[in-house]
Order: sequence, then structure tokens, then C-alpha cells
Amino acid sequence: MRRTTRRSIAVAPLAEEDVRSSVTSFSTKFSLPTFVKRVGKLTDDQISLIKKTGFGNLLLLPNHIVSKTLLVELMDRWDQEKLGFELGSGTMSITLMDVALILGLPVVGDPVILKDDEPFSELEMEFAASSKRKISISSLESRLDSLDKTCNEDFVRTFLLYTMGVLLFPNSSGNVDSRYLSFLQELDDVCDIAWGAAVLEDILVWLKKRKETGTQSMGGCLIFLQVWSYEHIDIARPNLLDTEMTFPRVCRWQISKSHQKQWFANKFTELEDHQVVWELEPTPEEQTQIIVRDLLRIQNGDYELLPEQQSYVPNTPEAEVLIDSREELEMESPNMEELQASTSSSESDDHQKHPTLILASDESHMKSPNADKNVAAAIENLSGTTMASERDEQQSVDMGNQEDPGSNSKLMQEEVWRRSSRSLREENTKLKEEIAALRETVIPVLQEENATLRERVTVIPVLEEEIARLKDQVESLIREDQMHRFLAEEFDYRMSAILLEDDEEDKPQI
Repeated sequence: MRRTTRRSIAVAPLAEEDVRSSVTSFSTKFSLPTFVKRVGKLTDDQISLIKKTGFGNLLLLPNHIVSKTLLVELMDRWDQEKLGFELGSGTMSITLMDVALILGLPVVGDPVILKDDEPFSELEMEFAASSKRKISISSLESRLDSLDKTCNEDFVRTFLLYTMGVLLFPNSSGNVDSRYLSFLQELDDVCDIAWGAAVLEDILVWLKKRKETGTQSMGGCLIFLQVWSYEHIDIARPNLLDTEMTFPRVCRWQISKSHQKQWFANKFTELEDHQVVWELEPTPEEQTQIIVRDLLRIQNGDYELLPEQQSYVPNTPEAEVLIDSREELEMESPNMEELQASTSSSESDDHQKHPTLILASDESHMKSPNADKNVAAAIENLSGTTMASERDEQQSVDMGNQEDPGSNSKLMQEEVWRRSSRSLREENTKLKEEIAALRETVIPVLQEENATLRERVTVIPVLEEEIARLKDQVESLIREDQMHRFLAEEFDYRMSAILLEDDEEDKPQI
């Protein structure tokens, strides 16, 4: 994994030292104990229904205690320009592999995009969503209580929406966005959505907000951020649990010990490179997990994503961040209007709104302020091309098109689609050839075996009739044999009697 040396931090709405000194703690609606308590009330049948949606790994979460002092020190080191944490001598970002290994949520699939112009759905009315597309967590808790042990689609939708509001996408208002219900219409398709990528995008939004505005509230899946620190940084790292459960990794850590803020500040200041795990490597056991295996196949270039599956590489300049938290950010501070600005306003804003480098490749964990080079690196990884000559050629093209970076990015994205289309066509041709070969070799054999089986099936009734006839004959012969034996014995008896009478007559008279 490449690491970059520290660089000067870009000017933010608040100076970094001002933000760091003003935010010593934070409030949050994230509540792992509430979620764990709710999971404890589920029946086995309800758990089976949740597992079918791809959220089953979340039901294994232990009741960790969120360490705000640890998270404050970690978040203070967030560099919005590089989109990573400044640790030791380098900068490290959060990756999709981190999410897959720690939470066990799918990171490959259909994207989670909340659209402002999405019509109000029947499900939203059924859940009594407000005109601002909000549903209170308390109403979802009451709904779950009333459903009790019920096992139906209403229960699944209610529990998943509750999970999003309490665990995955909590905000500062205690409400959950009702537009998530649009992804719960067809429950059979829920497991095909990249929920893990959406969790990561939501965390990035909150990290940016905290860095730039110094907000006293924090949303996002904080337990993920805390376990991410355990996995990557040897500071306040607890012991591993003595258990065979190793996936997801959030389940393998003991509860951490509490420390004072100054203790964490000193430890992070004194942090050395050997205390940092710059990249998480999945174990052989983890590589057998479908979630991890799908991500590895993409990173290794085994297959390309279809355009509708580009959950972390937007294909149009109009594509907004995966989690649209703008309404919540407006409630907190007017300075967050920058999050709503058009992606074409500046090259750096486009890069921050579309953090393709964080989510697209292991090669891009260390971020550069040059957005064009970063986009080129991400596209190079997605297409499976790692040759240095092509990378140099792409960087040369970037330098020649700095006057129009938006057009350059669009051309590069079109090249990705062309490569993807060509790769899919070639794969489709190979599959057709394999199918044709199978038809020529396997199908005749199967047809011959089928004919043989049919013949055997038609013979069976005849054999059964013959066996029944033979059984009748055997029984008849047995009866005849018994009769013959009886007659023979009677004949023998009579002959013996006659012989005895003859002997008596032949004796002389005295």
C-alpha cells in the first residue's frame, strides 16, 4: 500500500486548530445498546427472515461501548483534502474492504441514492412519514412492539428501517429518511444492494461536516469507525475474544478500557508507523465469504460492474453522494451549503462529492490533491490495468486536459464503459461456445441414458406381473406337495395295516 507524506492542510471554513480545540466531545443518536436489545427480542423465524435480506451479520453485533474520547482523537486527524486520517508519516483512508470485513455488509451491488424528486410512495404513507420524508425512531419501535413475534414483510421492512435509523445511518434528529423504503419494496432484492458502500459514504459526509463546521453532533455508524481504529491502529486496542467467530470482525473484539482524552492525544501524537496496519488483508476463511469474494473479484479485474451497479463510481456529473444527508446538514449549520453545490463548480469539490478513490481501489488509499490523477488511478484499477506505461500515458493525457477536467473525466469514464462492454461481449461469446460444446457432447449422452431409463421403466410393470404369477405358481406347488405328502403317508399307513393283518392270518392255530 502506498503512503504519502504529510502535506499542508487546505483552508477550511474553520481553522483546523480552532475546530480541534472547540470540539472535545459530541452528541449522537447512534445507539448500539438499543439495537442489541431489540435483536434479543427476535424469534428464530424472524431472524431467518432478516438473514435473507443480507443484514444477518448485523444480528451478531456484541454490545460494545462507544469510546467518544477515542473517536474524537481519530476524527481530529481527518484530512478532508486527502480524504483520509493522518497517522504516523502517512494518510490512510477507509476502504470498501474495511466495511466488508468489519460489518459484513455487501459493498458491491446496486447503489443507495436518495433522490429529492422521488414521488411519495404508498409505503411512506403506510409508515406515516412526514412531509419532509422523515419517520421517527420511536414510531418504528412502537410498530415493532405491536408486531411482536409476527413474521411477515411488514415486520422485515420495519426492522430494516429501524436498523438504518439506529445503527447504519443515524442522524442528529432521531428520525430516519423515509426514502429508504423505496429500497425495501421488493424484499428479495434487498440483498443485491451495496449497503456497506452507503454506510461508508454516510460516514464520509459526517467526517467532512465535523471537520469544516466543528459540529457538536455526529451521525453515521460509529461502531464501525471505532472497530476500524482497533483493526488499523494499536492504540487502546482491546484483546480478541476467545471465540471461533471471526466474521464479521466487529464481533471478535472485547470491550475496550476507558482512557482520558489527554492519554489518547499523547498516544496519537507519539504514533509510529509500526503501530499502524495500513491495509487489511482478508484471511483465507474470510475470502470464502460471498461479500468479500465479490469485492476481491472486482479489485482483481475478474469482471466489470454494469453501469447500474457502479455504487461507488458515479457515471454522470449529476450523480450526488450515495447518502443524501443535506436536509440534516442544513438543520445543523448553514455552512454545509457546499455539500449541495453542483459538482461542476470546481475540480476539488467534484472529487470530494464523489470519493471514488476511497471506494474504488486499494491502490488509492493515499490521496493526492490532484483530482484528475486520482480519477485516472481509480479507472485504471476498475479496468484491471496496472501497466506502468498505460498509467503514464493516462497521466500525460490528464496534464494536457487540465483546462477542462470535467470533460477529461467524462472521456475516461466512457473509456471504462467501452472496455467493460468489450469484456462482457468477449465473455458472452466464450459462454456461447461452451454451451454449444456441451450440447454436442453431453446432450446426446443424456438422451441415450434417458431412453434406457424409459425402457427400464416400461419393463418394470411386466416384471411385477410375472413375479406375482410365479409366486402364485410356487404357492400352488407347495400345496400340491403337501397333499402328495399326506396321501403318501396315508398309503404307507394302510399298507402297513394290511401287512399286519396278513401276518396274523398266516400264523398256525394252536
